[in-house]
Amino acid sequence: MSLAPRVSVLTPIYNVEKYLPECLDSLLRQTLDDIEFICINDGSTDNSLAILKQYAERDGRIVIIDKPNGGYGESMNRGLDLARGEFIGIVESDDFADPEMFRALYEAASSNNCDIVRSNRFNHTDDGDTFIEILHGLPYDTVFRPMDNQAIFNPAPCIWSALYRRQFLIDSGIRFLETPG
Repeated sequence: MSLAPRVSVLTPIYNVEKYLPECLDSLLRQTLDDIEFICINDGSTDNSLAILKQYAERDGRIVIIDKPNGGYGESMNRGLDLARGEFIGIVESDDFADPEMFRALYEAASSNNCDIVRSNRFNHTDDGDTFIEILHGLPYDTVFRPMDNQAIFNPAPCIWSALYRRQFLIDSGIRFLETPG
């Protein structure tokens, strides 16, 4: 039995053949080596599954879940159930990640014994990149308890710019709603 990876990255996929290669390339360029990529194909009717299979043949860190269409929440919960990493990250299939993203987040989380580490992000369009400061007004490079600093809940939800300790999610019963849409 192999040891669990440090990070499991969940990528929900539904009809994103146009964006999927760039997404997968960004995952495979991660500088954190001890990582797995769980790609959940949610019944795509385009070439998304074929693209996934091509990438999985080239890199054993890619795990494919192929299932009938059930929606985002169901897909993410299936990924959570299969994830083995100490931490969980999310990269949506029409996005891509900086090569240092998961190494930097993992180092911050593990060295500070954090259950959640958040980061800012960029919004990428054909016109260029725009920095989105999700954490505006919050302390940077600071460990704090949300019960002591409720402001951490004020930023707009952005689940894909964070790392979550898997055991924290399990112990807290945190799951995605499996509602349609």
